[in-house]
Amino acid sequence: MVKLASEFCKLDFKNPFLLASAPPTMNADHIIRAAKIGWAGAVTKTVATFGVRHPRPRLGKLVTTFNGGVNIGMENIELISGMDVKQWCEREIPAIKKSGSPDFRLIVSIMAGPNPDDWGELASKVEAARAILPCVPGAPNALQPVAMVATRRSAWLKA
Repeated sequence: MVKLASEFCKLDFKNPFLLASAPPTMNADHIIRAAKIGWAGAVTKTVATFGVRHPRPRLGKLVTTFNGGVNIGMENIELISGMDVKQWCEREIPAIKKSGSPDFRLIVSIMAGPNPDDWGELASKVEAARAILPCVPGAPNALQPVAMVATRRSAWLKA
C-alpha cells in the first residue's frame, strides 16, 4: 500500500488531506466526523476576539475586473466563526481532542484586533486548550501585527 504521510512546517501528517477553514470546520461535530473518516487534519473557522454578525446570504458574487465585471462564480463570505473563544477553548477543541485520533492535526485559525496583547492572549488560550497550531488567516491588514504561533513557540512580525 502506498504511504501518503507528509511533513509540512515540521508537523507530520498521516496524509496530505486537510479540511480548510470553511463551513465543514464550523464545530467539533463536523471536525470529529472528518477525523473518523481519515482526514489528516482540519483548520477551524477563524476564532476571533470580537463578535461577528454573519451576512445573509453567505455567498457573494465573484466577478472579473475584465469584460465589464462578468459574474464568474460565487465565493463564501462567511469568514469568522459564530462561536466565541470561550466556547471553542472550553467545549469544541477538548471534544475534538478527546474523540479524535492521536495523529489528527487540529489547526486553529485566529484573529484579533491591532493590539499585539490581544493576539498573544488569544494564542495562549488556544494553546492551553491543546490545539496543535494556532495560525493567522490569509493576508492581514497592513496595520495589524501578524502572530505566527507554533506549539509552545511564539514570534511576532510586523506586517
